[in-house]
Amino acid sequence: MAFVPISNAATVAALNEHQRKLREEEEQMTGYSGEDLEGWEFKIVRTSTRKFENPEFVRRVCEEEAKAGGRCWRGSTTTASASSGV
Repeated sequence: MAFVPISNAATVAALNEHQRKLREEEEQMTGYSGEDLEGWEFKIVRTSTRKFENPEFVRRVCEEEAKAGGRCWRGSTTTASASSGV
């Protein structure tokens, strides 16, 4: 993601809101207790484009994660992968 100097307060507010929503989505996708996470590793794959709307792109990302023993869950703008035995 490239950062461009911004002087418009409304644009800054919109960017902050977008980042807040991304963090919220990550929390919803990974809402586990400490005990639940024992022995697991999570990876969140994100793109600033609409690539996750393309099933072929999602398939390739998940296929790559599967080679390392991961499993995929798809969110609205992300794909999360989890691997056990870390």
